[in-house]
Amino acid sequence: MTIKLWNMQSYSLLKTLEGHVFTVNSLSFHPKGTVLASGSQDYRVKLWDMEKFEEIEEFDGHESSVNCV
Repeated sequence: MTIKLWNMQSYSLLKTLEGHVFTVNSLSFHPKGTVLASGSQDYRVKLWDMEKFEEIEEFDGHESSVNCV
């Protein structure tokens, strides 16, 4: 599944992040905006670098969907 990042001033698509296998349930930005955490129905949490728009790390091992990060 994908995460779409939008510029809300220009209403333009900045980037599409791909990596989760199932629906993304939750997103949370670091206060400085440099890292995005995503939780999914694929039982994983991923951390994304918001400067390079790349996956930094993946945390698996959850026993059910991750509904809040």
